[in-house]
Amino acid sequence: VGIAEAATHAYCDDGVPIIRSTNVKPNKLDTSDVLRIEPWFAAKNRTKTLRAGDLVTVRTGYPGTTAAVPPEFDGCQCFTLVLSTPKRTAHGPFFSWVLNSHPGASYFEMEGWGTAQTNISVPIVRFMPVPRPPLPEQVAIAVYLDVETAKLDALVGKVEAAVERLQE
Repeated sequence: VGIAEAATHAYCDDGVPIIRSTNVKPNKLDTSDVLRIEPWFAAKNRTKTLRAGDLVTVRTGYPGTTAAVPPEFDGCQCFTLVLSTPKRTAHGPFFSWVLNSHPGASYFEMEGWGTAQTNISVPIVRFMPVPRPPLPEQVAIAVYLDVETAKLDALVGKVEAAVERLQE
């Protein structure tokens, strides 16, 4: 689990990026409002350092929402997210797609706990049953899904722009 202590005292304008649950969207990070922490605080929490390709999974709020850490955020930190480092025979983006899939969401809904908000923990993520095709197939599936959803996202953007123009 990422940093699980108060960090507001260590926020700064030019430090180590810290990923929060609000930055994690299905299969991608929204880095438009990433906060930064003092380097000394990041060093104190060095066991929470993320590497490119690691997975971050939201524990509370939208539990199970997962994204792979992009190369430009190699060495960043995270706040109270579940961290997963894929083995060399695993492709992080593929497992991100699996965790964000409908069966993944159903699993987290069944296994999560809490009354006001569903929460998940490291063991819930660790023991989630997932398909494990060979690495080249994992890569091919993730690339295919990335390309196809990018096409859909572009179409949604066009529709939203057309709706705005119609409203004017």
